[in-house]
This record gives sequence, structure tokens and C-alpha cells, in this order.
Amino acid sequence: MENINESVEKPRTAETSEFLRYDFTPVEFMEHARVLGRLNQELARSEERKKSVTAELAADVKRHQDEVSNQSQLVSNGYEYRDIKCEIQYHVPEKGKKTIVRLDNGEVVRVAFMTGLEMQEAFQFEESQPA
Repeated sequence: MENINESVEKPRTAETSEFLRYDFTPVEFMEHARVLGRLNQELARSEERKKSVTAELAADVKRHQDEVSNQSQLVSNGYEYRDIKCEIQYHVPEKGKKTIVRLDNGEVVRVAFMTGLEMQEAFQFEESQPA
């Protein structure tokens, strides 16, 4: 008598793979949760850094815009106001008037009446010493 198991032919098989759902084990799930937490922290730090860098760059751009604007104004006008050393010439061109002259180029700035205080300073009063 023949063995029944020997007479049945085994089906032909081959290995393959399919893209199917896989449920994580509790350990795998916890590992993914830990990674997610770390990535959320890194994202928050990156967003804060971006805000900081953006603010810094915006300030740089504003500073450069202001510098360009100021230089444009100087070039457009061809002048600027500065404190220039001047000399006051009392009683010039006549008694009771003063002439203010620029020391950098000798130009007369203006001629004006002397103030009462300026007129009094012309007198050299000597203090009398008690005897």
C-alpha cells in the first residue's frame, strides 16, 4: 500500500512581499512617541531661531535703508549743517555791532547788534581792594 502523504503533490510556492498594514508593538509605539517628542522640540527651537534671525535681518535691512536715505539726502542737497568754529568781532563793522566770521573759510556769517551784556563786558572795571 502506498502512503497517502507521498502521493499528494506539494503546491508550488514562492516568496513575495506586499505593502500591508502593520500594527506597532507597544515598545515600537513608545519609541516612535519618543522620537516625535524630540522632533517637536527641535521644530520649536528652529521656529524661535527663525524669528530671531528674521528680526535681526530686518533690523540690518532697516539700518542700511536709513544709511542709504541719509546719504541720498546729502548727495541730493549737496550740503549738511555742522557746528563750525567762528570768531566774534566786537564793534565791527561799527560801534555797537558785532560780526561773526567762520574760521574754516573766513566767510562772514552775519552782522548783528551787540547785546547789553556784550556792551558791558567792554568795560574793564577793577575791583577796589579794602585798605
